[in-house]
Amino acid sequence: MSRAVRSRGVGSVARVVLCVLTAVVFSAIVLSMSCAGSAPPINAGAFENANLPVGKGDTVLEEFNLMVDIDEFESEEGIEAYMKNCGLKYSGGEERYAVKKVYEKALRQWMKTYPENEVFIRDATGECVYNGKEQIREKRGRVEMPGVGTTIGLIKYTAYVVEMRLKFKVVHRQATQGQATTEAQSVSTTQEQGTADMSSVPTSATTFTDDRDKKTYKKVTIGTQTWMAENLNYETMEGSKCYGNSEDNCVKYGRLYSWKAALGACPDGWHLPSGGEWEALENTVGGSSTAGMKLKSKTGWNENGNGTDNYKFSALPGGLFGDGSDDFLGTAGEVGEFGDIGFYAMWWTASPSRDGFNAWYRGMNSNYNGVGKDASGRKNLYSVRCVQND
Repeated sequence: MSRAVRSRGVGSVARVVLCVLTAVVFSAIVLSMSCAGSAPPINAGAFENANLPVGKGDTVLEEFNLMVDIDEFESEEGIEAYMKNCGLKYSGGEERYAVKKVYEKALRQWMKTYPENEVFIRDATGECVYNGKEQIREKRGRVEMPGVGTTIGLIKYTAYVVEMRLKFKVVHRQATQGQATTEAQSVSTTQEQGTADMSSVPTSATTFTDDRDKKTYKKVTIGTQTWMAENLNYETMEGSKCYGNSEDNCVKYGRLYSWKAALGACPDGWHLPSGGEWEALENTVGGSSTAGMKLKSKTGWNENGNGTDNYKFSALPGGLFGDGSDDFLGTAGEVGEFGDIGFYAMWWTASPSRDGFNAWYRGMNSNYNGVGKDASGRKNLYSVRCVQND
């Protein structure tokens, strides 16, 4: 603002008056916000089980049927693969952020009438839709204004948008004396019990053969999901490498893939898991903060970083290949550099980031017991774990 004032030649007295007026207006805004109070908190368990049916004793307050923007792409590349796995299955994954905001808005309306721990989302279904047309959209960004310089304004851009036809109900459930205060607490308690007693989480391991190259892989069922129990080692036409260009590393750790290659690399009947599916795995084994220790193999990790492999997932630190286009976890900071084998494991998810340029991955390392997540450049090469289709 000061740059614009000086460009108009406003005197020092006028600038003082302007500053005083600005301070008064700002104080008034802050005061009004304080008086109005902040928005009420959302019960974390209110939509964790949104796809469950309306229960006995639940009263349906409102039904919704609407279209929601799920993700936008800078081109049509990757949309076909994304659509194959684009269902509701909302469990807090980054690709369902837009759905979460819709749920929260619907819940807040009824939280004005009922306590926050008595309203829930139920009967939720979602169908992803792509109309095959580009859209002209606007976003806030840095623009050059004549006589002003760089400022924040609206920028038009082209996007290809995936939407979801979302249906759900808001229900009221009367809390009873002695009942847990939130459904989230009940879910959390169940998870803690499951962590203490491994037998409460169904786990079984077998093998299957990839018909394309006749390689045999271990697979493991953890809860309701069936995962590959080792990294994929299928050579795609482009976008994949063995770490250090060594076939021995491919045999031990699997291949490293770009995000584009990863989307179509899994065998028939399997697919690249979404961020939500990874999160479901983490929750099944007790939460992301300890999932790394429980899913890592018992050997192969440097710096005493081995895990307990409670669920036979057998995660190994296969490292990565960086193309140098962005910053990411690891030491491979230059074009064409391999890095971090023995220390880091990183797996692509099928979930693109909302900026249309990056994609989400999950990661483990020798010095951390959890499972991390972040978005990274799509040309970087990471490992792939496939999950079996329902």
